[in-house]
Amino acid sequence: MIERTDHLTKLVCESVEAGRDRCSECGDVGPKGMLFIYATERGARRRVHDGTFCSKLCHDRFHGLAPKRKA
Repeated sequence: MIERTDHLTKLVCESVEAGRDRCSECGDVGPKGMLFIYATERGARRRVHDGTFCSKLCHDRFHGLAPKRKA
């Protein structure tokens, strides 16, 4: 969980079975065949981020919050 300084916004993560899905950024499957869905919560409001991911780093790369891997 990541909280902003105002303690009103937090990043939450939910794990789901991958099935046929793959990471939206790298195409891998996460640990134990799971993928993660991230959402931002502020009070009672919840905004689910686009994509499913094998790690938070891939989530951050996909959304432009971390540099992309060099090929």
